Amino acid sequence: ITDAPFINPGNDISVCASNPTANLLATSNAAATQWVWSTSTNVVPGTFSTTTALATTYNPSDADTAAGSVYLVFSSTAQGSCNVVTDSLELTITDALIVDAGVDDTICANNLVYTLSGTVPVAGLWSVVPGGDGTFTTDTDMNGTYTAGQGDTTAGNVIIVLTSTSNGACAAATDTMLLEIGPGIFVE
Repeated sequence: ITDAPFINPGNDISVCASNPTANLLATSNAAATQWVWSTSTNVVPGTFSTTTALATTYNPSDADTAAGSVYLVFSSTAQGSCNVVTDSLELTITDALIVDAGVDDTICANNLVYTLSGTVPVAGLWSVVPGGDGTFTTDTDMNGTYTAGQGDTTAGNVIIVLTSTSNGACAAATDTMLLEIGPGIFVE
């Protein structure tokens, strides 16, 4: 009598659509000496870096991402006279983050304060592209203000960037808006 094969594909995993590669590490006892990874989907599956090793990576297909999840199946293929054993884990693919810095806008050189209107899933951080020299009341307030600097005024515009923070498994998302600075209206 030999030991029965035992395999474990690992715990369920969650990845983000913007950073979708899943690192997989299965375990097996000595009764199973060869294995194969596959998916439960009948549509176009994603790709494994290798299907015959304990450690591999899986990149979800567009169909997997649209479905929101896929089961990754791990099976023994060499287990002596014992029956094949199979186990699976669920790979959940969450939506990528979307941020919105607001629409492009214009202010006048005699009123350099602009009220921001950004949206982020959890939290975000305002910045400007290099060359911008204005200041934010608070760079984490989505409805704070930006006061254009002298360099912004001289250039006639500044590009304001909103970047997501607290991203979890997702890659940071960014959006930009162009703030043009027109000549002010002055009365002599």
